Amino acid sequence: MENDAARDEQAKEAFQGMITYTVAVPDTDRYREFEDQVKAVTKEHFNVDIDNIESISSYAQNLYDAIYMYAHAVTDTYYTTLDGDVRNGKELANYMMNRTFQSGSTFDEGRQVV
Repeated sequence: MENDAARDEQAKEAFQGMITYTVAVPDTDRYREFEDQVKAVTKEHFNVDIDNIESISSYAQNLYDAIYMYAHAVTDTYYTTLDGDVRNGKELANYMMNRTFQSGSTFDEGRQVV
């Protein structure tokens, strides 16, 4: 028993420096609309019913925003460069730099993604 207490104390000390990272699910009307849209698209396009899931992971929002920004960079590159080569990663990155847009699934009503 004494050895267990010493090990418990060692474990306690080891975990004092541990940081727990948890992404909070937003509690806004806009995010609830986004969740409803994700559920509807999942059901319609993938034939998977996730209506019983309490909330959609906030990682879905980040993925949505990343794809949204990438799609705009592809479109801008295609229409504004001489060769329209959307395979040019450097050109795509240039179109994504220092851009802001209203997130389609924003955590709060005023969030802009840079």
